[in-house]
Amino acid sequence: MIYYKDNTFSQYVHLKQYGSLVKIGDSIKANQYIALSGFTGWTTIPHLHFGVYKPTENGLESIPILLDSIRAKELKRGNIITKKLGYIL
Repeated sequence: MIYYKDNTFSQYVHLKQYGSLVKIGDSIKANQYIALSGFTGWTTIPHLHFGVYKPTENGLESIPILLDSIRAKELKRGNIITKKLGYIL
């Protein structure tokens, strides 16, 4: 989980075991590699669960996001996101 100065957090789940490239307390920069993708947990294929959250009185609240100008709810199982090409079905 990464904390941002605007009081939000981003979460990255199913990373490669021991695949974190940063440690607690590190500062990170835009486009910096932070971890290696993997398939830890109850999964059979490498993938990433990514979320953005803000703290509220009742805990963390999910914030809708755009990923490479694609609304998160438009993404479906099997979509592949690439920085260069946008997304591929």
